[in-house]
Amino acid sequence: LFAPEEAVSEPYWQNAAADLFRTGLMVLKMRGTTTNNDLWEFFSQPVGEMKKAFLTLPLAERGAVKHIDKDDSTTSSSLISVLQNGIKFFRYLTDLDGDFSFRQYIREQRQGVQPNLFILNVDQYAELFKPLMTLAINIMVRETLSLPDDLNRRIWFVIDELGTLSRMDSIIRLETVGRSKGACIICANQDLGRIEEVYGQANKQSFFNNFNTDYFLRYRRQNLCN
Repeated sequence: LFAPEEAVSEPYWQNAAADLFRTGLMVLKMRGTTTNNDLWEFFSQPVGEMKKAFLTLPLAERGAVKHIDKDDSTTSSSLISVLQNGIKFFRYLTDLDGDFSFRQYIREQRQGVQPNLFILNVDQYAELFKPLMTLAINIMVRETLSLPDDLNRRIWFVIDELGTLSRMDSIIRLETVGRSKGACIICANQDLGRIEEVYGQANKQSFFNNFNTDYFLRYRRQNLCN
């Protein structure tokens, strides 16, 4: 949800926002208030109220308090801004709840053939829901990587326009070690330059090199391996 749009050397803001989000989810879980509306309202409240809620957790789980220790500081305000920007799509999901689990969907692959799962993003709302699309794919990729090795298993990931999603380091790991988990990945992207912007030069090359079969439809040769 809080991956930077481009490769950065100082990821503090994204990491701290993720820490705040994780801690807030623990509070909501403890309270038993876990609907989309509960989540949106919790992270829309003033910083001071959020801090008070964090302090109700066991001491070992209060680490995120340090990020918002001073309610009216510029740092606290900036972090909340990063946090709210990453989850703003929840504003449009407050009346939608269900019991579907992306992790369970992947785990059930071991029990036989599962229906295909299509995750579509309407162009009109593509930027708004990009964090959600990235989150869903990232959860399933990480769950796949956590499965025991099984060379007879096949879990296909077909991702169109990967460069339009936020950064997912798990995708690179899926390329390199996913085979033993039965993972197969097909990616389509119009411009490797966008991959470089999101993942960095070194990761772009690793990303490209780890695909064993490549199809090129109209490309400029001089730009392929810059």
